[in-house]
Amino acid sequence: MREELVKYLPVPSHPEEKIERNDFFVAKEDDVIGRLAVIKVEKGDTLPDIARHFSLGINTVSTANPGVDIWVPETGGRILLPLSFILPDARRKGIVINLAAMRLFYFKKDGKLLAVSTYPVGIGTTEQPTPMGKMYITRKKFRPTWYVPAVIAKDHRKKGDPLPANVPPGPLNPLGEHALYLSKSGYLVHGTNKPASIGLRATYGCIRLYPEDIKRLYKNSPVKTPVRIVNQPYLVGQRDGIIYLEAHKPFEGSGTAEMKKAYAQLRNIEKKSGHALDWKKVGQVMGEARGFPVPLFDINTGTQNGRVVCSGCYFA
Repeated sequence: MREELVKYLPVPSHPEEKIERNDFFVAKEDDVIGRLAVIKVEKGDTLPDIARHFSLGINTVSTANPGVDIWVPETGGRILLPLSFILPDARRKGIVINLAAMRLFYFKKDGKLLAVSTYPVGIGTTEQPTPMGKMYITRKKFRPTWYVPAVIAKDHRKKGDPLPANVPPGPLNPLGEHALYLSKSGYLVHGTNKPASIGLRATYGCIRLYPEDIKRLYKNSPVKTPVRIVNQPYLVGQRDGIIYLEAHKPFEGSGTAEMKKAYAQLRNIEKKSGHALDWKKVGQVMGEARGFPVPLFDINTGTQNGRVVCSGCYFA
C-alpha cells in the first residue's frame, strides 16, 4: 500500500511547514480530517525526528513506511506522512482518545464550526493498560510533582532501580511540565521527559504527549472537560461522499468484535448506496493495517477506490 501511494504521489512543492498537523475544522456530515503528505528525507534525519516534527507517533510513521530504516532512512528517499485521520466513533465533545490509533482528539465549538485538534500519544503497556470509558478532568497542574504510585515503586525495586517517594518538577520528572488529572483515580494526561515513547505502549496506564502538544492541550482544556477513552482499531468514515477505511493492528483480544462492527457498517453503506463494495480491497486494508484512511468508493457514483488526497497532491 505505501509503495503504491509513494510511487505516484509527487513530493509537495510548497514549504513543509505548511503541511497541516494538528488543527482542523470538520463538517457535521464528515468523519475524515487531514491530508496525506510526502516529504524527502534529508541527511541525518531519523524517523523519530520526522515523527515528532510532524506531531506523529513513531509507530504511525514506521507502520506507514514498512521497510524504511528507523534510524538511518535513505537520504533523498520519500516518507509518507499519515496526517489524515478518521475520527473515533464517539460523541464529539471534549477529549476523545483512541488507544488503537494512539491518538487524542480534542473537540471544541468555534462559532458555528466544530474545531478538532489532534495529537499522538503514548499509552499503557499490555501488563498495565490504559483504562477505557468516560471520565473528566478534575484538576490541572503546571510543573507537577510526581508522587510515585506503589505499583511503579514496587516494579522498580524488583529491577534494582528504587525510586524516591516523589519527584519534584524538573528534567527527571516523567510527567513533564503539564498534567491533567482524570476522574479515574491515578490516571493522568501529561507531558513526558521521554518523547521517544510517544506512539508506543510504554506507560503504566497514563496518556503521554509530546511536551509541545500537552502545552497546547493544557491551555485549551478547562477543568470538567469530558474525556472518553475508546479502543477502535477499525474505523469507517466518509468525506465529500467518499467512503474510507482506516485499520490499525488490534490489541490482543480486541480485534474480532471491532472487525465485525466495521464489516457491518460497510455492508449497511453498500446496501444504502446501491453500489457494490470491493470486498477484496476491504480485506487487504484490514490485513495490512497501515494506520491511515484508504478510500474505498464514492457513494454518489459507485466509483471504486475514489481519490486519495494529500497536502497539495492527488493520487488517482
